Amino acid sequence: MKKPYKRTEAEEMMKLFNNIDSQKSENLIKIKEDRSLSTIENLINSKKILEKLRLGNARVNIFCDKLRSYRVETLASEIFNNFEIISYKFAGNKYKKVKRLIKEKERLGIKYYLWAMKDKDNWKIYRKNLKERLRILRNTPPNKWNEVEVEIWKKAIKEFKENPYWKKELN
Repeated sequence: MKKPYKRTEAEEMMKLFNNIDSQKSENLIKIKEDRSLSTIENLINSKKILEKLRLGNARVNIFCDKLRSYRVETLASEIFNNFEIISYKFAGNKYKKVKRLIKEKERLGIKYYLWAMKDKDNWKIYRKNLKERLRILRNTPPNKWNEVEVEIWKKAIKEFKENPYWKKELN
């Protein structure tokens, strides 16, 4: 088995869909988008794939964790014309103790992702921050991921709220 950080979400989701769709439905097109490091990148890159295949107006089913469904739906509405969010409780109860923190992270995350999408300079800042977060997580033992991820969120929320640009935007 690959180390956890060597597996990709795209590979895991393709395995899931291949198991679900064992008869290989003719009406179901499954495309593995494996370049993305985040939800917003996944949505943008998926749109590019659809446009390249001339399926730009195709109905898109977006699978996500229930915790993130509002953020995913908000971002998807900026990218796709015809989509459906299919949410599942993937995370289980692992974030139960920090539910309020997650709600705040998701609320501010929407603003941050929309800001990142506005121009290339914002996108570069977003990518730099994302890569740093992933570097930290990849150097963390799997049994400490949740703890470290929560600390990353707390730090990011604090920095976000203290940033003069965001103070103005949030008021």
